[in-house]
Amino acid sequence: MTKRELQEERNKIRKEKNNYKSLLTMLIIIGIGVVLFYNGNTQTDKFLASIYTSLGGAILSAGVIGFAYGIFLKRSFLKEVQDSIDTQFDIRYDELKSFKESGIIFSYNQFPTESIKNKINTSEKSIRILDTWIGNYMELESTLESAIKKGVEVEILLLNPDCQQAIQRSDDIGKTSNTYVKDQIRINLESISLMYDKLKKPSNLKVRIYDATPVFTSYSTDKSTFIGFYWRKSNAEKGNYLEVNNSNYGFGKRVKIHFVDLWNSVENEVDLNNFLTE
Repeated sequence: MTKRELQEERNKIRKEKNNYKSLLTMLIIIGIGVVLFYNGNTQTDKFLASIYTSLGGAILSAGVIGFAYGIFLKRSFLKEVQDSIDTQFDIRYDELKSFKESGIIFSYNQFPTESIKNKINTSEKSIRILDTWIGNYMELESTLESAIKKGVEVEILLLNPDCQQAIQRSDDIGKTSNTYVKDQIRINLESISLMYDKLKKPSNLKVRIYDATPVFTSYSTDKSTFIGFYWRKSNAEKGNYLEVNNSNYGFGKRVKIHFVDLWNSVENEVDLNNFLTE
């Protein structure tokens, strides 16, 4: 017998003991009621007889009801409650199992800057960023610098600023200028180039630009990935984000496959040495 089964057996025995105690208490109450009721019928004093009879009848009724409830109704009621709990537990278990299998850890109402920075700080192998442009770049820059100095492989995929999707995304988020997204991407590339120069042109920092439909934004670290979505009339970082496990199933697996395929579809990396003079 396992420890859990032993505990369940102990709980069952404890419940049975409590039930017997309750029934014994009801029998004692019934006995008191019978005695009082009997004394009421044997009293010559009508006033005392009335008190004893009324009190005894009330106690006797309560005892009988309590005893009947303990034997019949309580068990039936508890069984219904237990069945309901079991049903709800099964439903919730299936939901939680499905949720776990998807790899979802947590949901955020907007870009989780601090959570991403913390995960970047603890990464030792790789960091992968997929976005149209990194809207919170300035807040992440020092953290990325530290990771690069540690030797962490940093791969960044940004949307090609000169592609049609950049124009379309500008319109999607409600900008009057169709070069808005293009300008933001180029600002990102200039900032990354400055960091590249500052860190003495590290080989573990690679940047590519893709020409494809933006599906989602992702920030992957050693242990988890943060996924955002491209909402209409709003920048992605202002919308909801999901944190998922970097596992071989669920969201984590699909994000990894998507990133690698998109990364490999780009032939050349951005030449960060020459970008500022292009």
